[in-house]
Amino acid sequence: MSKSVLLPLVTALCLNVTSADHLPWTLDGAQQRIEAVRQGDCQLRLVLPDGQIVPEESVYSLSQTRHAFNFGGSLAADWEVPNRDWYPEFKDRFANLFNYATIDFYWAVHSNQQGNWNYRADSREKLEWAKQQGMRLRGHPLMWHEVVPEWIASPKRPVEDLDQDIMAHVRMLVEDFPEIDEWDLYNETPGIRLKAPDMGARRWVESQGGPGPATEVIVDAVRGIQPDGRFIVNHFAENDPEYHKQIEYCADCCAAIGS
Repeated sequence: MSKSVLLPLVTALCLNVTSADHLPWTLDGAQQRIEAVRQGDCQLRLVLPDGQIVPEESVYSLSQTRHAFNFGGSLAADWEVPNRDWYPEFKDRFANLFNYATIDFYWAVHSNQQGNWNYRADSREKLEWAKQQGMRLRGHPLMWHEVVPEWIASPKRPVEDLDQDIMAHVRMLVEDFPEIDEWDLYNETPGIRLKAPDMGARRWVESQGGPGPATEVIVDAVRGIQPDGRFIVNHFAENDPEYHKQIEYCADCCAAIGS
């Protein structure tokens, strides 16, 4: 599972990591902690639309309609899910529990011809369904070296051509899908060093100066389209030194612009 850093316009930075003195949350004593920390007493005044106060002896019921925080899951984890018999029940349970959903935008999945983007019908269905539920949407991702078409993975194409295609792609996604509330900028960028040195996306990242500068380039490309956009840096290993360097680079960018 990826750990995330939220970068609204690269002006704020929040790392979700585990500190050395962190004690894992356990179920032992959970109910007591919920009662002590998560619950409290309050007084309610129930008022009708015309301003009349509901009499004390009235019978009524209360139910939670939404969370005050993002709580969700991925709708992009398994391509076979929409074909399962239990998919309608899965969606009912997902909507009952969550107010936040991750939607897939893997480049190679939706594009098999250079310059041509065909968003899959099953992905579109998940996107539209989540919108109808009023969920906050996270686009995953703008860029990821593991799922790119062959012309981006190519060891032969010039970096200048790769750069032109990558920038056009990330701008297209943010521009064509304004309903997405936040985006993973470049999924697991430090993992690029695990790819072959001549792999196209790796050469592009290294041509920018590494994961930090590559992140900055993508943010600069998309925040002109979504000035108030929320953009996320994430990685599968929170203790990866290269991930820390990427975060430090972003933090320095924040400091440089006075945030």
